[in-house]
Amino acid sequence: MRIHSYQIKSIVEHYFSVNLNTRRRKRHIVDAKKIYCKLCTDLTGESLTKIARTINKNHATILHHSKTAAFLIQTDPVFAKDFLTLKRQIDEKLRWVMDVSIPVKPNYLIHPARFRKDGKSLREVLIKRGQTSKISYGVHKSSIS
Repeated sequence: MRIHSYQIKSIVEHYFSVNLNTRRRKRHIVDAKKIYCKLCTDLTGESLTKIARTINKNHATILHHSKTAAFLIQTDPVFAKDFLTLKRQIDEKLRWVMDVSIPVKPNYLIHPARFRKDGKSLREVLIKRGQTSKISYGVHKSSIS
């Protein structure tokens, strides 16, 4: 399963409490944009132009931010800590979505592509609500047989 740029954008915006579409050039906003661009280029298969459209920039800006972020990860410990924290959050979110195929009832599996009783797929619910506990979906590790 692949993660999309809009999912990474919401995670980064929530972590830094900023809007990535803003035109301000304050350091914390620019750093958030650089981390977003680096994560998108590393984790998604999307083109630079598609990533750029999500923050109202062009492909050259994304390329510049990605290269600058790679340098800052090696030289700035605070920037590196923020980058690694966000990358871990995204990896955990991906791992949780991929591990949802846990037997709940003897002959029934919850799978992200299957539909729930309310007509929404589990993937749509996760994207809309963000990461939630497995208990709210009735998925418990103790129920594995």
